[in-house]
Amino acid sequence: CNKENPVFMRVLAFRKRLLVHNARKVLKEKTSAPKKAKKKKVLIAYYSRSGTTEKVAKRMQKLTGATLFRIQTKKKYPSNYDKLVKTGEKEQERQARPALKKKVKSMSSYDTVILGFPIWWDDAPMAVYTFLESHNLSGKTVLPFCTSGGSDISASVKHIRRVCKKSTVKKGLTANDVSNKKISSWLKKNRVSVKEQISVQLQIGKTNGDRLAKRSSRPGKDFWRAYEGGLESGAYQPLAGGKLAAIAVCGPFGAVKEQASGLYAQTMAERGFLTLAFDPSFTGESGGEPRYVASPDINTEDFQAAVASTMYDMTRVNARGYFDEEDSENARYEKRKALNAQRTEDYKNGSYAPAGGVADPMPEDAPFYFQDYHAYYKTDRGYHARSLNSNEGWNVTSSLSFLNMPILQYTAESRSAVLLIHGEKAHSCYFSRDAYRMLKGDNKELMIIPDTVHTDLYDNLDIIPFAKMECFFQENFK
Repeated sequence: CNKENPVFMRVLAFRKRLLVHNARKVLKEKTSAPKKAKKKKVLIAYYSRSGTTEKVAKRMQKLTGATLFRIQTKKKYPSNYDKLVKTGEKEQERQARPALKKKVKSMSSYDTVILGFPIWWDDAPMAVYTFLESHNLSGKTVLPFCTSGGSDISASVKHIRRVCKKSTVKKGLTANDVSNKKISSWLKKNRVSVKEQISVQLQIGKTNGDRLAKRSSRPGKDFWRAYEGGLESGAYQPLAGGKLAAIAVCGPFGAVKEQASGLYAQTMAERGFLTLAFDPSFTGESGGEPRYVASPDINTEDFQAAVASTMYDMTRVNARGYFDEEDSENARYEKRKALNAQRTEDYKNGSYAPAGGVADPMPEDAPFYFQDYHAYYKTDRGYHARSLNSNEGWNVTSSLSFLNMPILQYTAESRSAVLLIHGEKAHSCYFSRDAYRMLKGDNKELMIIPDTVHTDLYDNLDIIPFAKMECFFQENFK
């Protein structure tokens, strides 16, 4: 299970030979090379309560190789959001300086400090100012960045400049849902070295514009199924020939094949599997009318999974609400009443009302998991014109069938091998944990990835456990 991908290894071997050849050429042509300037040492110091700022800080660390330091207060803030807001407001009114758990060792060795924080009441949290006043930053360059539901960083930069009078405080970056490209551009503009991002593209699959595969000329040509309308897919084939095990990949609820499922399909193809990424019925480029509806029976007909990564139990969340907070007969009655009223309105209007995709702009008081979705579906990171979550969402009345059909009711009877993968910090992690408790047999596994949120498993190649998935499929395809 630990074997290296042969194609990738050949590419790395070629690159190594090329680097050695170029190095010898340079040594031959130049008897002496000018001394390189001393590389500036960079510190990334950040304050993060919900994890949003921390994610950006870690992305910057990967791009720069800088030292990472988390600013933490000795006294914990309230977990309740309303109480937290009041506490933050009082601290700002008093210009408080909450005590910190620890200081940076050898601050004098750093030339540049990248400073990250969320915006609280149009300013950085007071703990950030404790950090600035607790360290000698004279002569250093300070690069502030923030995450925020609405406010930008300009007011905070002014306040930081007042505190750091002997430092050079540069223009800050409002890092809400920004791409690595934009972060790199900001860092380079401020003379922070960014690691070269090496991309190896293998010849897998055929493309036609942004299309991954040839469209079926008639319904059911590629996939026979009980419902009208064919499924549109993209095929990925490894360079190595011979008999191949095949995997079908379907993405998150409301996503299309050009998003997470395409990434999974390509990566698993690089590991030796023949893969397909497809759009579910009535969405993306797949067929079926009316558009943008979903139901348990249709999903089951489309696809039956052996591996579930960052899984959602859609019947449960529709019937009980997030974290089962609406799990009552009265709550479900009111939902059915509202949805049936919407059916009447749809009939009168001659069209289906959309439920709305991910909110944009995101409200400042939105829960973290809403912000997590926004960071993927509404930015260059994951936006796609055909994605329901990136745009107007599913039809409102799609929820009716999920309310009445608990799809995991007979999970305990599954005899197939199952691998459930979830992030430890994902709001949705309880779906996988509870599903795993229902499963029976020695061929069932639950893999929890530490310090990982829901959308990390959409596209973060450093986190998604492809090696584990490869081993799982190899073992169970025998």
